[in-house]
Amino acid sequence: MRKDLHKAQSQRGVGLIEALVAFMVLSVGLVGLAKLQSQLRLHADIARQHSEAVRLAQDDIETLRSFSVMSNVSTGSRSFDDLVSASSTRGAATPSSGTGFDIQRRVDDAGAFRTLAVTVAWHDRTGQAQQVSLQSVVAAVPPALSGALAARAAVDGKGHRVENRSFLIPLDAKDLGDGRSVFKPSGNTVAWVFDNTSGDVVDRCDDLPSDLSSAQIKASDLARCTASTGQLLSGIVRLSLASPPVALDANDTPLPLRVNLELSDRNRNPPLCLSQAQKMVAFTTEAGTRREAVPLDSLPASVGLSAWRELGERFVAYHCLVSSLPGGWSGRSSVVPQGWAIGALPGQYKVCRYSADLHGSRAVDRNEEHPADYSHVDHALMQQNFLIVKGDQAGPSSAAGGSTAQHQP
Repeated sequence: MRKDLHKAQSQRGVGLIEALVAFMVLSVGLVGLAKLQSQLRLHADIARQHSEAVRLAQDDIETLRSFSVMSNVSTGSRSFDDLVSASSTRGAATPSSGTGFDIQRRVDDAGAFRTLAVTVAWHDRTGQAQQVSLQSVVAAVPPALSGALAARAAVDGKGHRVENRSFLIPLDAKDLGDGRSVFKPSGNTVAWVFDNTSGDVVDRCDDLPSDLSSAQIKASDLARCTASTGQLLSGIVRLSLASPPVALDANDTPLPLRVNLELSDRNRNPPLCLSQAQKMVAFTTEAGTRREAVPLDSLPASVGLSAWRELGERFVAYHCLVSSLPGGWSGRSSVVPQGWAIGALPGQYKVCRYSADLHGSRAVDRNEEHPADYSHVDHALMQQNFLIVKGDQAGPSSAAGGSTAQHQP
């Protein structure tokens, strides 16, 4: 009896201790849970702020990309020259009233393009500094030209349409409104009439005034046209005197030259090839700002303008008309120098082809990709461009610099 009493006295208070321990464990768990909830809220806030920062950086970059002219030639137009370093603030200034974002934009001029680095910085709800950085590149290419220069050719060369006519018709051709269009290469006396559906040449018009543009041609000017079916081979020839040459910024004054197209079938009529040195200019009309290619030595007054702004692009444009025959034509185009020499020595020049693997075959093996030799061509070929570099330099071969392949010698 005494032993049981002693045992009961020794166990007195154990239940209270167990209750206190359980309460302490529960308290620690609740504190941890509260801290976890706080951390979850913090990370949720940071994730939301991170998304907003990325959106602000992307919005800034896309705003820079949306320029419509190269320089400010008209009021209210965003230009390439507006791509400059800057800083700004978005949102609230203090965390207590909301998140404030500091946007720092750095723009570096790399000649043929400008590099962009946009950093968005802010402080989270604990006062810790956070930031997001995005980088991009904007090419120094007039918006009016970028689509035409980058247009991918159709696999069969036909079917695509621009302004309700075949994309194989030069953009400067005048729509005659009867299912045909007429195009006259600048500075020449010959014009070609195209079928709007196929893009093929159906008539040839001779003895036109050399200063007459395609847009100025009237129905009466086509009275002496004769049937002449065929397809065009067209492109431009650029010159880069830089060492090493830069394919995307090849705007040096072009050398005197012409382009020749030699057919494999010697029994066919020889192609008619026309070429002219040109420059891109911009001028303002009542309809807005226009950009056109004009003869290299022309002045504003020669086309009825008081002034224009030269865009810095200089090149030789060429067009070769090949008569139509079953099976298409095969052959090789080449640049023919006038007063200079092709070779690999100093003082000489190399001719390269702008080439691209448009069909993903890992080879330049289609006519549209500007191969060394054309085979069985049955439709017009556009953008068959060349690059001339110094004879002791290699043509750019990387995609970043504009992929080229040596063509001559």
